[in-house]
Amino acid sequence: MRFIVLLFLSNLAVACNNISIIQKPIVFDKERVALTQQYRLKHYDIKSKSIVIQPRMIVLHWTQIKDISSTYNVFYPAVLSNRPDISKGGNLNVSAHFLVDRDGKIYQLMPTNWMARHVIGLNDVAIGIENVGGVDDREDLTAAQVNANVCLVRYLKKQYPTIEYLIGHYEYGEFRYTKLWKEKDSNYFTAKKDTGEKFMRLVRGGLIHPVLSPENAKAIGEKIWQNECNGKISGLTSWNKGENFASLGIGHCIWYPAGKQDIFEESFPKLIQYMRARHVVVPKWLDKPDVPACPWQSREEFLRAIKNNELRLWELRQFLINTVPEQTQYLIYRLETLLPQILELVPVGERPNIQHEIEQLIQTPIGIYSLVDYINFKGDGILESFSGGWGLLQVLREMQHAPNNLTPNEAYAWAASKVLKRRVASAPQARKMNEKRWLTGWLKRVNTYREDRNQ
Repeated sequence: MRFIVLLFLSNLAVACNNISIIQKPIVFDKERVALTQQYRLKHYDIKSKSIVIQPRMIVLHWTQIKDISSTYNVFYPAVLSNRPDISKGGNLNVSAHFLVDRDGKIYQLMPTNWMARHVIGLNDVAIGIENVGGVDDREDLTAAQVNANVCLVRYLKKQYPTIEYLIGHYEYGEFRYTKLWKEKDSNYFTAKKDTGEKFMRLVRGGLIHPVLSPENAKAIGEKIWQNECNGKISGLTSWNKGENFASLGIGHCIWYPAGKQDIFEESFPKLIQYMRARHVVVPKWLDKPDVPACPWQSREEFLRAIKNNELRLWELRQFLINTVPEQTQYLIYRLETLLPQILELVPVGERPNIQHEIEQLIQTPIGIYSLVDYINFKGDGILESFSGGWGLLQVLREMQHAPNNLTPNEAYAWAASKVLKRRVASAPQARKMNEKRWLTGWLKRVNTYREDRNQ
């Protein structure tokens, strides 16, 4: 089961200093109030004259209507019409609290703490945002709408600290067996596609972004280079004993020979693709849409190529020497693109706490460094098998068990140490000797994630 909290990514650093919200109220007369009361009683067993809600989530929708005028006309009346798919649910018309036009203009249709009918089972805890578009379920919402939704969600989160979740309408069914779901009729449910995965990924990506000055970004790159290569140029092209892959660049990106893919994620081809997409000059033999496999079949062959100053290896090392800033940017970019995927896998009960910890970590350069470094060092944790995984996903989950007196950075370092020790203890026998040999260095590395309390 996937539950989605408010996430972040820096690709969409949206400025939201002065959000503009245009008031465009729909009819909310005595009839609509009475219908809302009836709906709450019928579906949620809430008998009250009040229609006030305490928001716990925000639900994003698309209208499946091509223009704002037609959409507004649908929401405006108090009584539902022309909706046989949900008519058995009552006569209260559908609506939402906000409507976002194709150009990003935001219209408020009703008070945010009044119940709107927009998401089965969750209306009593959800603020709804409708986006004009999605006709025939096409994922055609605009960049302006992405930015507007980011700003609006930020605004609402400040207004209501109780908000924990941001979901697309298509995800609402994942809450059916949680305490937030209040629908009495187990058969009252409709499948949805709005607002599409792409739009949700972009909105989540724009919500919060780690702010790094060029100096701090450079410092992160230098720390990772020191961690992986002792800051040495020779370390940019390595092949560690006992491994079946080359380790390249300041982040020791993994590159497998053909047919030798192992359990660890291959990252060097993705680095090259990142460089090519940004028009960075790469060696001609690597400058291909499909990055070739590592041409050296073994560590011995690789070391022999270094000793003989083989042309391809020389070109590779020069390329890595000349692109240290771009490699740093790639490592930060990699964290940003993977975090939404990682956090979607966290169980629902753990999600708000983990979100809070991450939000605290990204407020400081050392916190950002610790996230970037670990995901580069041990991966995302999505696919690992033995020991239940050892990547960032597992560290974030382990943080919840850290002693209460630790700061977020200290809790993160504590959790990383626990996960790595568990990895070694659970390693297959064929790997256990190497794992034990490396553990001391691993623990020393994650200890750099702790901030100095005296600073």
